[in-house]
Amino acid sequence: MKRRHVFFRNRIYRRLWMARTGSSLGDWFNQVALSTTVLAITDSPAAMGFVLLCLDLPQAVISPLVGPLIDRFSKRKIMIASDLVRAVVILSFILASVFRQMWVFYLGGPILGCASAFFSPAKSATIPVVVEKSDLTEANALDLSTSGALAIIGALLGGIVSSFFLPAVSFLINCLSYVWSAVIILNTHWNEEAEAAAVPKQGQSIGNYKKQLLDGFKLIFKHRIILALFVTTFAFALSTGPYFIMVPVLGDSLYKYSGMGIGLLYAADGLAFILTGVLIQKAVGREIEKVRRWYGFGFLINGLFFVAFAFSSTLWSGMLFLFLSQLGSGIIMSLSTALFQIFIPKDYRGRIFAIEGTVYKSTSQLSLAVSGPAIQLFGSPLVGTLIGVLTSFSGFGWMWISRRFDRVVPGENQSGTSEIL
Repeated sequence: MKRRHVFFRNRIYRRLWMARTGSSLGDWFNQVALSTTVLAITDSPAAMGFVLLCLDLPQAVISPLVGPLIDRFSKRKIMIASDLVRAVVILSFILASVFRQMWVFYLGGPILGCASAFFSPAKSATIPVVVEKSDLTEANALDLSTSGALAIIGALLGGIVSSFFLPAVSFLINCLSYVWSAVIILNTHWNEEAEAAAVPKQGQSIGNYKKQLLDGFKLIFKHRIILALFVTTFAFALSTGPYFIMVPVLGDSLYKYSGMGIGLLYAADGLAFILTGVLIQKAVGREIEKVRRWYGFGFLINGLFFVAFAFSSTLWSGMLFLFLSQLGSGIIMSLSTALFQIFIPKDYRGRIFAIEGTVYKSTSQLSLAVSGPAIQLFGSPLVGTLIGVLTSFSGFGWMWISRRFDRVVPGENQSGTSEIL
């Protein structure tokens, strides 16, 4: 008999999925309302950029520092606290939008970013605790497909609500979505493995914290597969800047479809992420060896079709090539999380996921800052070709390296690190 999907078999995972889906849908309402409100108050794209910087920069800075705290304390309580803090901040955004007070957004942005810096790695570190190792690819594929669907539905509903009602209504929906997430997690219980070594002795908390922080970085360079995953994460993050610049440039300026062209390209992007989950479930299933192989294929698919997208001259060919390229991106994002969850020792999950989030976000921001001038100077075809070649090379590199580690056994030895035989 065919095995049921992990969503139906695992009650804890299902409830965590419901919590994350609700808050993520609310985030899209916030994203649309925030842009609308800031531009209405200031009429300044620079102010909009500064607000986004206030949201993203603190998150990138503190993420590696919160890792030891996530490994030390209850991840469940951390996620609940993060949701409640974010709900309060968004509640202040409602008042700021009504009374047109920009300082609230500048002050609340960093707090919102810092709270998110705790939630994301805590959630990623929790999944391998509540989900069997053989179900990790299926669970992460569903998460990615859900994100793709929310990108389409959330942006559409957020735009409708902000247009026909006040942006404050969208902020209220986002606030309630965090409360929804906190309540579900509060009423969901699982066995959190408390490691005695992770609890600091009285009077030694600062020294213990520093040691745990450094141990996380040491593990990355000691564990060859985790190091390879970080290198490929860095390479993939470099491609995000050209993507976010080229979509509006090609959709508006080259294809001459204005906002409609941009919207259709983003719709193709969202559809790719939705279908990625189906592809991974059919092609990868529950086999760890296929996870490693398809992770490399994802880079090749993404790189090859991104080059084709950069050279496309019509909207429909651009949509097709972007869809195929983002199908590769979906494979990378889903299987990267699964591979990290498989190979990171349980005592280190919070720290490694926090560092990985920082590497991805900071590299993406750097790529975004450089891509605009690069595309303006050299054009989309050349920049797209360079990024596509880099991405494809990363895929070949991963496949070559992973073949050398065919005898890697995910697990832990007495020293707490994964065994490499």
